[in-house]
Amino acid sequence: MKEASLQVPFFVCLYFSAGYIGYVASRFQLNRHKSRLANKAEYLRQGLGIVLEQKPPQLGSNLDAVKIECEGEHYFPPTHHEGNTGNRYREVGFYNINWQGGAFHGANRDSLRHRLTSSRQPVMFNDGMLDMYRGRFSSLLKNPGLRWQTDKKKDMLLNFSNESGTEPGTGIFFQYDGEARFAFSPTSENFSLYIRKVLTIPVVMGPYHKAKLTGEVESMEGCFEFSGEIEADREQVRRRIFSLINGSLAQEMNATKEELIISVHLAALEVEASTVPTSA
Repeated sequence: MKEASLQVPFFVCLYFSAGYIGYVASRFQLNRHKSRLANKAEYLRQGLGIVLEQKPPQLGSNLDAVKIECEGEHYFPPTHHEGNTGNRYREVGFYNINWQGGAFHGANRDSLRHRLTSSRQPVMFNDGMLDMYRGRFSSLLKNPGLRWQTDKKKDMLLNFSNESGTEPGTGIFFQYDGEARFAFSPTSENFSLYIRKVLTIPVVMGPYHKAKLTGEVESMEGCFEFSGEIEADREQVRRRIFSLINGSLAQEMNATKEELIISVHLAALEVEASTVPTSA
């Protein structure tokens, strides 16, 4: 791990995901090439490596420690009341535009028959909603055309819980717009990520955009405004933007070098302790 650079940690325009793709993106960023073809091959190499290699001690079992609420109601993992856990899932996140990784798209959730025989409402970037999705490797076989099933939600609250006995420094990889990060608590506390619409910005569409991917995007007039149902919500956005400008937001969200060193050191001690033979 290395210290996070000064990016925009709360502002997501395109898409967000936690889990497998975030881990792939983090490894790819350390091995980027000059040619587009070589970069695609690198993504494939890193993706296969994650599946075949031993899992780092800072990672739990898939998304076992992750729970998500949308609009105040449980969303992930689904059917949790029946004992379903995030361990079965590799990926959870949302779309804002209908494009991810040069290949993946999203459309409204529907039955398998309708997915195979009819078109579905695509992700629309100007409807003010997060198009949530969750997936396993097997999900790709159930969704023709690499098109995830999505659910329109107003917000997303991701909670990472250390109740399952995880060690200090354990966390999850996530990515936003292709920028990868590792979220963790150096003191092994629970933490959360909250995402909602904060801005409306004007977007210029090219003359050759595909309505199959974008939907009827011409129906809304372009404008710029802070978003929120009440004035307090809009004021919160303004304060966070000023915190970003003066640098305090990065200090709040990014781990220090000392916290990274402690996290890696504790994980190494855990691995060493688990490999020490015991006498009868």
